Amino acid sequence: MICQTCGAELTAGLSFCTKCGNGVTAPPAAAATKLCKACGASISHPTKFCEACGALANEFPQPTPAFRPVPAPQSAPGFQSAPPYQPVSSASPLSGSASTWQSATAGTASSMPGTPSSQRSGGGVLKVLFAGAAILALLAVTVVGGIAYLGYRAKKKVEKIEQAFQDKDINKITSELKLDKVAEKIAPGSALALSDDGRSFELKDAAGWKTYTGSPAAATSALVPMKAGLAVTAASSQKGRPDYETTFSVRGMSSSGIDIDFTYFGPRAGTPENAHTSASNSIRDVVSQRRVMAQDLATAHEQVLYYSGQDPHVFPGTSSLRISTEVFKQLKTADGTPFKYHVNPTPSMQGLVSNLLSKAQSDSGNLSLQDILGGGSTFVECTLQRASTDDIAYPVILNDKPVELPAIHGDCKSDKDDLQLYILDELNDPILLAGSSKFGHFNGEVVRISFPQEKTINPIEQDLKQSGRAQVYGIYFDFASATIRSQSQAVLTEIAKAMKDNPTWKLSVEGHTDDIGDDATNLDLSRRRSAAVVQALNTQYRITSARFTSQGFGASRPVETNDTLEGRARNRRVELVRQ
Repeated sequence: MICQTCGAELTAGLSFCTKCGNGVTAPPAAAATKLCKACGASISHPTKFCEACGALANEFPQPTPAFRPVPAPQSAPGFQSAPPYQPVSSASPLSGSASTWQSATAGTASSMPGTPSSQRSGGGVLKVLFAGAAILALLAVTVVGGIAYLGYRAKKKVEKIEQAFQDKDINKITSELKLDKVAEKIAPGSALALSDDGRSFELKDAAGWKTYTGSPAAATSALVPMKAGLAVTAASSQKGRPDYETTFSVRGMSSSGIDIDFTYFGPRAGTPENAHTSASNSIRDVVSQRRVMAQDLATAHEQVLYYSGQDPHVFPGTSSLRISTEVFKQLKTADGTPFKYHVNPTPSMQGLVSNLLSKAQSDSGNLSLQDILGGGSTFVECTLQRASTDDIAYPVILNDKPVELPAIHGDCKSDKDDLQLYILDELNDPILLAGSSKFGHFNGEVVRISFPQEKTINPIEQDLKQSGRAQVYGIYFDFASATIRSQSQAVLTEIAKAMKDNPTWKLSVEGHTDDIGDDATNLDLSRRRSAAVVQALNTQYRITSARFTSQGFGASRPVETNDTLEGRARNRRVELVRQ
């Protein structure tokens, strides 16, 4: 057949022209010999009745359509096409209606195939569907192929970075990541220190701790009450570097639990040895908040032994700052108790790449290697057991006074780690006093504890009256800096009150340091810190600076050995001397 629109040869069986796309117009149906079956008379077509005898038209032979619509092609995955046309059976002979084709999508009847309008409409839809399916299939193949190729390249890139990570070659890593800006900030010849950054992971101080011979543990329950305002300061050390401190403060307590504020201001990991500096690129400031639920304080066998600025507010099912009452009881009375602790292990590949990318746009100075290393939290399961039946005498500064507290020594050995913990032997508040974990990459000891007291006398004023000298440990400074931190407010208030209550007093404010770092640096730091105290008393409390003198002595006047964490903590102090 020939297309009535463009004259092109039509393809047999198709309902549209493959050249112009128009629907095919069926040729007029061939005339058929029509004889009435009832009487044999010749009749004209179309008609419903025999003119001779009146018989119905279904008695006549029916003409055959020249073609049938072709079903729509199958759709590509994810593409829903319109279903094909389906024939509807002939109506009852009594209806007098002819056979119809019904569109499954439109739901409307059309005239018999062969009418130009139905052919143009049906053929156009089929063409669009067919062409759309083909285009989508082609796009799908292209996209899938592109993704596969990109995935292959990404896999090869990750393999190269992982190999550089294993080789501890930071230059190769930054090169593979195209982080030239970061690479420029890393000191030449640097290597990744992934397993040992100079810290001592054993509590060497523990060897010098004595057996506790004070009052029974039950009688000490009031020594360290868990209450709002309680501040616990822990110190950690790195070989050849200043000690750095972290503070846990109880902001509030309620029937639902306790709220803890965590602050850390100290050296970034990887700070060079003997770096006694407060340069912004070597200091890391972390502030975090955490709530420990009352139920977890009572029964939790999980402990989160790290804090970070990205922590969730609550770690359900875990305790922090102290172990649960249930774990404490089982540790004292049983052979051991199941224990699970969460730590940040040695930096991971994922953490390294993430931190490198985050530092790519940094405008700060030179980056330290360990600063860009990162790791995800993981946990260790073990059995926490008591290492000794005797309590040890744990040395700590409690409300500015050196004391010894009874502590339980527990250890938790596993195939991953050997966790050592020292816990205050106090049923109501079993605070963690010290701990070390090589897998968790930490070693720390509580060196100061303070909490609000109902004071009838001012202890600083009393010391100045009795001996003319007061050692002050409650003034906190930024790491290697003379900047006074907000936790110092309570002690500064006590000093100011003593001066206002004794208007004739004049004081010398003396600064002292430990022996980490060189003498000149320590001397300068101690002088700046004592001057900062005088300035704070003058500007915040309106006490004239004429009533003060300030001087620094560096590490030249220690009150304890500098070989231990607690000894160095006691040497880092401010002393007030009546003149």
